[in-house]
Amino acid sequence: MDDILHQWSKQLDEHTKAFREQAKKISEWDRKLFSNGHQISQLYQMTVDTEATQKTIDQNLDYIDSQQQELSGILDLYEDQVQKMFEKDAATAGVNANGLRPVDEQREQTYSLAENLNKQLDDMSLNLTNMIEEINQTSPKADGESNDPVGQIIQILNAHLTSLQWIDDSTTQLQSKVQEVGRLQNQLIKEHESYRSRGVFTGRS
Repeated sequence: MDDILHQWSKQLDEHTKAFREQAKKISEWDRKLFSNGHQISQLYQMTVDTEATQKTIDQNLDYIDSQQQELSGILDLYEDQVQKMFEKDAATAGVNANGLRPVDEQREQTYSLAENLNKQLDDMSLNLTNMIEEINQTSPKADGESNDPVGQIIQILNAHLTSLQWIDDSTTQLQSKVQEVGRLQNQLIKEHESYRSRGVFTGRS
């Protein structure tokens, strides 16, 4: 009987030890599952935030593109009007001033066009600044390793932001066009001054 009890006691101790080891492993698995679930939840939320930020960026890029197209149209119109003024004044340089519009009126119109152009450029610059600030505020901050799934999403978002480079290219083209318009405007003003000094716009022969 003592041998049987001893054998049962030994087996019970072995089963108890095995049970405790299994319980410990299950507890570790449970903690890992909980931790992974938390990371998955964070990853999902980061994905949602990233998609929302990307949508905002795309909308802002579309808006800037429309603004640049509108500004480009204004520049084309302004350049055309200045060129027409210049050609008209050059063609009528030998005509008495009684048959011409006063030079001051033409100059006022030219300056009015230039003022409108400057306002459009200022608005464009302000919109671009606001857009960049909004992107900086809505973009999540990278904090992690490159092998972190969340960090990888942030890197993708940051790479997407480089698409703003096309704004610089478009701005360069617009600046070139503005310089050309300014050249025509200065040329027109010099022609006016030349005509005035020769008495073309004052009624002198």
